[in-house]
Amino acid sequence: MTEDIHVSPGDLRSIKNTLNTAGGELFKQAEPLQKTPDVGESSSEVATALASLAAAVGGMSEGLGSLSDGVQNALDHATTSDHAAGDDGRRHEQRVRGS
Repeated sequence: MTEDIHVSPGDLRSIKNTLNTAGGELFKQAEPLQKTPDVGESSSEVATALASLAAAVGGMSEGLGSLSDGVQNALDHATTSDHAAGDDGRRHEQRVRGS
């Protein structure tokens, strides 16, 4: 037997907003990592390492964006399902009263 899960749409919106904010802030940190520092003979190696780090940070930011999209899809589904269930209940109630 499956149990119903009750999720507040406000909680889902809050989670989505938190993920969007975190992803945006993380993305802002990737840009400064793309600069080539002057560290003498090691400049090329350090620049390569920083570019790799910037790509990883950008990837994490995109991942948070994808999670946010998933939460939005869940929110859309939950609210659509709730409305549909409410409409079905109202139609049933009208049929019962109309008989």
